[in-house]
Amino acid sequence: MKYAISGLIIFITIGLIIFANNFEVSPKIRKKIGPTVVDSHDQKGILTYKRLFQEIEHNNIVVLGFDSSIRNQNEIISGFLKTAAYYKKSFSVKYKDNNKYTIKALDFNSFSHDQCTKDSKCLVVVNSKLSSRFYEDSFSEQNFLKNTLISLTYLPVLNKEIVEPKCGEGDETSCAQLSFLSRYRKRKYKADKDYVALEMHRDKDYYAIVNQP
Repeated sequence: MKYAISGLIIFITIGLIIFANNFEVSPKIRKKIGPTVVDSHDQKGILTYKRLFQEIEHNNIVVLGFDSSIRNQNEIISGFLKTAAYYKKSFSVKYKDNNKYTIKALDFNSFSHDQCTKDSKCLVVVNSKLSSRFYEDSFSEQNFLKNTLISLTYLPVLNKEIVEPKCGEGDETSCAQLSFLSRYRKRKYKADKDYVALEMHRDKDYYAIVNQP
């Protein structure tokens, strides 16, 4: 009996390891969308909105950030808002060219129960890959904001040689890119294909990884 139980435990352990390798399960990262080829840039916004529909439903503020090298940002934003309109959701959009919405200077008076609601949400668009820091650094002491905000950052697929040193220096977004490359290294996604993947790296903080051929 003792040997049977030991054998069963070993069998289950091996099975879990095989499952994790095949399905790329990580204890810290949750895959929302595997690398998906798109025909147009607005599809990147469409796919991310659809996949995060429930999260957006339960949060009244979305911070949408872009690495400076992401091309066609306006088309991605257009796809995001177009999908919101399809689901009869409206957004008050605060664009990146307003200096009140930089990482270091946020006007908290612009975010209130009256201005950011379930039926009329707020979309803050910033031209920075640091948008994920809004939740942890800027909003952590604001109870209303903390409970009603999610961040989504678009990052490019970069070569391992570029992101590995930066990750070693503690750059969080570079580590996210490096993690993506390592987990999908066995997959043969062609470099000439335009695709997007979506991952959750911590509560309410998401990365959309974009290949730009």
